[in-house]
Amino acid sequence: MGRTVQVTFPPLYPKQYEAIFSPARYSLTEAGTKTGKTLGCAIWMVSEAWANDTHDDVSWWVAPIYAQAELGFNRMKSLLPPDLIKTSDSRLSIVLPTGASIFCKSGEKSDNLFGAAVKRAVVDEASRLREESWFALRTTLTQKRGRVRFIGNPKGKRNWFWRWCQLAKAGQDPEAAYFHLRTLDNPHVSREEVERARLELPPSVFEELYEGLAQEDGAGVFRNIRACVGECLMSPRTGRVYLAGLDLARLQDYTVLTIMDAVTRQVVHIERFNELSWNLQVERVKTAVKRYNDAMVMFDATGIGDPIYDQLVTAGVRVQPYRLYGEAKNQLIEALSIVFEQKRIVIPPDRQLIHELESYEYELTDQGRVKYHAPEGVGMHDDMVISLALVNLLCERSGYLEPTERSFSTALLQDYNIQVVPSGIEYAVQQDLQRFLARRHESRQLVEVE
Repeated sequence: MGRTVQVTFPPLYPKQYEAIFSPARYSLTEAGTKTGKTLGCAIWMVSEAWANDTHDDVSWWVAPIYAQAELGFNRMKSLLPPDLIKTSDSRLSIVLPTGASIFCKSGEKSDNLFGAAVKRAVVDEASRLREESWFALRTTLTQKRGRVRFIGNPKGKRNWFWRWCQLAKAGQDPEAAYFHLRTLDNPHVSREEVERARLELPPSVFEELYEGLAQEDGAGVFRNIRACVGECLMSPRTGRVYLAGLDLARLQDYTVLTIMDAVTRQVVHIERFNELSWNLQVERVKTAVKRYNDAMVMFDATGIGDPIYDQLVTAGVRVQPYRLYGEAKNQLIEALSIVFEQKRIVIPPDRQLIHELESYEYELTDQGRVKYHAPEGVGMHDDMVISLALVNLLCERSGYLEPTERSFSTALLQDYNIQVVPSGIEYAVQQDLQRFLARRHESRQLVEVE
């Protein structure tokens, strides 16, 4: 006599169930964070696989990178009685008592997704999956007309998942159904926590992470990028005040020096180089900043420490170290996001810079914190973003004014979530500004620093 096993899954709220258990062959769900999309798909895949008692029943869970595939594997494994299933942590596989098998796979290499005859699949974080990986997965669905649940936070409007969502939303794909979940659709999420996130995050980031709404530019960290592009590179001018941001190379990265006119917020000079010794890098930075009226430099000192700072100071460079730990990096990136949002910066038509800005990503950690970073993958960098963000922060902290805005108060800086720190840097920069203003017989309000 066979053994009867009853497996009870957590209940799904109505909108979650409607999206995940849609009868459509392809269910496409753009969603905010913590909407239960991963849990819902784990329940869908396990329950569908359990209902088919054939040994050739194969399910795939595909995610952009291995770590995300592992999350899906662990979620499904937690739903099932451990004494009834066979699992392999190394292969990320689950075999059910019925003989059906589930495999969790990374989409980093599309060639690894050819071959099998797949009955059903989940594509997790679909907006971040390479399109060629979806093409490969599609071939595995052909023999059995496999069904797929596509889920994920939006990531701009320049990816295959967003384009397909638009077709499904418009009813132009008869086999696809479109669904949209906001974080507040989940009755188990605190409304107060979401409203706090709305206050703390840049609008574009909140819209994608919590409202599930794709933004116009890239990953949504920076908006209005191309509206801020202009022919701004120029030689130094007598009497102008310049500031600089420096991101030093590590391993395969590049050293980037960005110099900005402190009043007009125009990027006037960029240098990007790699595979140079520290001594040569310091000398090159010194030559550039001295040429631009002895520009003060803020540099990323994370992981490098005092030796490079000492070399720069010894070389006669006026320098302020900044360490990108935790919230310090978030403040740096969010300050840059704000000036792009308000179109208070001018950058050159540099393809690498624009690519890095448009590709820059964010993710929500398990602790509910936003983390900013360059995309995963070979050849992806954020050196130019960090260098630009450093000089922007230096300008914000120093109180230099755009021609269209003559007052800049400490209160406004606090609105930007930027702290004015009594480090001596403000005094030195204000001395530059006073000399600059005296030459033009102007009187402009400076940031008061105790």
